[in-house]
Amino acid sequence: MVLRYTDEKAYIFDHSWREFKEKLIFPDLRGVDWDFYYTAYKRFLPYINNNYDYAEMVSEMLGEMNVSHTGVITGRISRTRTRPRASGFYMILPTLAKA
Repeated sequence: MVLRYTDEKAYIFDHSWREFKEKLIFPDLRGVDWDFYYTAYKRFLPYINNNYDYAEMVSEMLGEMNVSHTGVITGRISRTRTRPRASGFYMILPTLAKA
């Protein structure tokens, strides 16, 4: 299987946006035009070539909702933790291939 970095990050972006829209605790999305932010942030994808910038961009998009405990974490997750914290933190854990 060949992983294409740009295709993979676009898929994760789309999936994350959709999951947040469908599963946010506020069904009305607190009046935020989430579709607008999809278009506004997706245009940056072709210019991002590393996980740090990708995580920052998606975190900025999630921040538009003005809901605490949202963000993106990249890198390795500690294997010593057996269960997530009970903080309600919404995490997107990209497994992006190296460019």
